[in-house]
Amino acid sequence: MPVAATGQQAAPNDPPHDSATDRAVIIRRIAIIMLALAGPVAWADGPKITHADLQPIFARLRQAGWNVDGPLRWSYFFAGKNSAALDEVRRALEAQGYLFVTISSHRNGVTLLQMDRIEAHTVASLDLRNREFYVLAARYPGVEYDGMEAGRLPR
Repeated sequence: MPVAATGQQAAPNDPPHDSATDRAVIIRRIAIIMLALAGPVAWADGPKITHADLQPIFARLRQAGWNVDGPLRWSYFFAGKNSAALDEVRRALEAQGYLFVTISSHRNGVTLLQMDRIEAHTVASLDLRNREFYVLAARYPGVEYDGMEAGRLPR
């Protein structure tokens, strides 16, 4: 009988474990713990999207008939005037399994990067993701996390 990642013997119906997946889960849990221990991150104006902001978004999606309890196509946006830094953000997120969608320049000199991933979220998990992205953007000069939007899965 296979041994689970916890070192205990796996139940007969447990799916096989992939060591790369197990490592990714452990790394994500460590990141979550580190964010929790670090306390609130100091943004210039505070986080732009808060837990309280997400609750009505989920409610509106539900009212519109969306299955917000299952996977959706989540688009995440980063903005800035430093294209090289945005490209570094792109590479960092691609390494984590995000899909590059587009990078576009606007008249005001701001470039917008869109990265997507199909995943399921709760208000709490999306709040955590947003916090992770605020921290990520702060690591790159001239880059800001600009928010997210949900999209239906392709049929």
